[in-house]
Amino acid sequence: MKNTTLCYIENERGEYLMLHRVKKQNDLNHDKWIGVGGKCEEGESPEECVCRETLEETGLMLTDYRYRGVITFVSDIWEGEYMHLFTATGWTGTLRECSEGVLEWLHKDALAALPQWTDEAIHDGLIALAEQLGVKNATLMWPVRIAAAGKLVTPGGAVEICRILGRDETLRRLRAGLEKLA
Repeated sequence: MKNTTLCYIENERGEYLMLHRVKKQNDLNHDKWIGVGGKCEEGESPEECVCRETLEETGLMLTDYRYRGVITFVSDIWEGEYMHLFTATGWTGTLRECSEGVLEWLHKDALAALPQWTDEAIHDGLIALAEQLGVKNATLMWPVRIAAAGKLVTPGGAVEICRILGRDETLRRLRAGLEKLA
């Protein structure tokens, strides 16, 4: 299992420093808004990693940060991951351009307006598509689940699988499934 970090930096105006991932090719997080962070190097603690990654990506050196928890990702497709979450309210340095995307301070009230790949959005989109096609929900959900998961039997439904895979990977798999039908 690999260790990664993710940090949400908040300023005194209630804004978070967000990274819009738009610069790297073949980026799993392409076009997503995320905090800063990255992969831990061999022998590096999560605390050391979040400080190094923040400095590399933003030019800011964290001086006041808190460990908030760990999210465990388990998959039969990708390497497992422990994502260590941090928040920060203190730093020194000057914000600089990031090679992975565009850094922007966004007020916390604006975060909900960012594009999201939620269960509700996926579900509503699939239901609308079923209505548009004039088919029952199950008629659409079953092949979507198989195409997204790549398996006939899955532990979750189409919505859950699509959320876990993310928008880009889900759409790639659905397109590949449609090509096989053509």
